[in-house]
Amino acid sequence: TAGKDAPLGSFDFRSVRLSRTAELASDVKDPSQKLGLSGRFFINGVPITVISTDSLSTIKNKINFGEDVNQNGTLDLSEDVNQNGTLEILHVANSEFGAGVYITEDFNGNGEIDPTEDSNSNERLDGGSFENNVLALIRDNRLILVSLAGGSNTIDLREDDSVLLDLGFFEISNKGFSNEGLSVQKEIQLNDLNTPENLIVQPQTAIVEVDGEFFSSNTDVVSGVIEDTALLLRQASEKSAKITIFIDAPTFFEQIKILFSQFNNSIAKINDLLAVSNSFEEDSDIQDIRNDLTIDPQKEARVLQERNRIIDDLRGRPGNTQATGISVRNTEKKTQKDVAVTSIVKGIKSG
Repeated sequence: TAGKDAPLGSFDFRSVRLSRTAELASDVKDPSQKLGLSGRFFINGVPITVISTDSLSTIKNKINFGEDVNQNGTLDLSEDVNQNGTLEILHVANSEFGAGVYITEDFNGNGEIDPTEDSNSNERLDGGSFENNVLALIRDNRLILVSLAGGSNTIDLREDDSVLLDLGFFEISNKGFSNEGLSVQKEIQLNDLNTPENLIVQPQTAIVEVDGEFFSSNTDVVSGVIEDTALLLRQASEKSAKITIFIDAPTFFEQIKILFSQFNNSIAKINDLLAVSNSFEEDSDIQDIRNDLTIDPQKEARVLQERNRIIDDLRGRPGNTQATGISVRNTEKKTQKDVAVTSIVKGIKSG
């Protein structure tokens, strides 16, 4: 996609490789079974707290939504408005200050007092994919972590307990290594011993070649290589292609025609509305909208039109020769026969 400041011309282009985001995979677990794990781990520095009743699906939701337990995008406080330990329908009677109000504390109708989502009392929703830059999925009964940070970033995992070890993201280091016996992040997670494939994906950036120079990008949308131009990579190729940036005049003018047509239709509808409805006749806001769309933008055009009219009157238009006060009574030209100079000289010499 080229913007208005993109340079016109041709460029030699080659998509060397596509970007790839990091992925991590757990061991196989029943997604709905309670795991009996308790503790806390961190994804890119964002904490995830796990309790014994959590399942793989529950942990997935905690990673994706953080404190937003009901996943509605808003911070919900405790349903127990008056904090008396029971769910009630609260009633505020009518008064001189306003109508009465009924408040049902059991907002979601589950019969339980749902606690506040603001666990740390900072008056905002914490955690979730927006903060940890990871999307959690359940795939083939595994918890999959997909990075949202592009092809130049890994997924950083850390834990205080052994939750990640029990889930299969970590393993105990083998003998002979400097970190022998310690819990470390796995580098290989095979999906099947018969047809083994490593489910752990390492990130990589996209690479393009433009006019013999190589450039890298965190995603498959490459910008900054050609001014005001974004290149979308579909696949890698060993062959170069020619990219030409030019002005598509027919499409440009067609879009202008569509814009003017839609504008004129809108003005016509406004005029029709104002003509048949007296209620808008004194509505200054509606009148101002019409003036802003028509009268004010055309002010300069009207000035130019009047100036051109005056100029036309002074010049005299075709078919109206008396417009400037000058009349032509005889349209025939006066003519005189041409006499050759040599003939005159001969006549003088001969007397």
